[in-house]
Amino acid sequence: MKSLDLSNSPKSVMHHYGKSFYFASMVFSENTAVKVFTLYQYCRYVDDCGDELEPTEGKKRLSDLIGIIDGNKNGPEDITLLVHSIIQSGVSPVDLKVLISGAMFEAEGKSVQSKQDLIHYCYLVAGVVGKMMCPLIGVTDKSAYPYAIDLGIAMQLTNICRDIFEDHKMNRYYLWELKVENDSLNTSNNKDIVLKNLELADLYYRSAFTGLSYIPFRSRVAIFVASEVYRAIGKKIKRTDDRVFSERIYLNSFEKFWVCFKSSFKILHPSFWRSKTHKSTLHTELNKSLELMTEV
Repeated sequence: MKSLDLSNSPKSVMHHYGKSFYFASMVFSENTAVKVFTLYQYCRYVDDCGDELEPTEGKKRLSDLIGIIDGNKNGPEDITLLVHSIIQSGVSPVDLKVLISGAMFEAEGKSVQSKQDLIHYCYLVAGVVGKMMCPLIGVTDKSAYPYAIDLGIAMQLTNICRDIFEDHKMNRYYLWELKVENDSLNTSNNKDIVLKNLELADLYYRSAFTGLSYIPFRSRVAIFVASEVYRAIGKKIKRTDDRVFSERIYLNSFEKFWVCFKSSFKILHPSFWRSKTHKSTLHTELNKSLELMTEV
């Protein structure tokens, strides 16, 4: 299956590419699930334009997509319908374009050179997705946005650590401190770097958990499950020592159900029902980057 082929149903795209989130999405109502699957298909399309296509073609498709979002360019009917469906569900066109800027990062061959760059990149490709999810799952209070962004950043940090070997084969490095020796990533220093970034992801996971109460209950459970399953991937990476440098770490079905069982007690935690004040320091690096963007 190719995600650039929009003839595939949104549900099948998520089932194929986003197995962990698809697992959690079974808790959503049918109406909410359709909206979430549709947004995922858009995100997958944007990501692959920047990641899978030859740079010139990728940048052209992404530029055309911006024109479709802005309403000043006619595009293929399937892409136009996809974009309009998402906007009609309450997602901001500005956020759809922020995601495109994240894909442009890939297409233009940019690289992560610092922690600030890393958090900024995670926001562009995933934090903003958390924000876009809010209207689709019934969140009406914008106070929820910082927590949604945190969950997106946490998941992307997990993705980066999980996919480190595959990215290495394509000469892509999002953890700028990594060193390659004899075409291998398996060094003690690199292990420490991965662990450090998984700890950083945990900071954002913990923050996201404290904002769950903004989400209607049924969707809250689905997002909680997705968060716990993703976080468990990071925990498995920690347990499996250096395997992450030679293969992609993932959870099988039994492990996902086991994570849900072990995590179920967290539903009794007060933060699941009543949000805490968001820690603004988590967005210090992000705010610096966004300020620089507006100055350019």
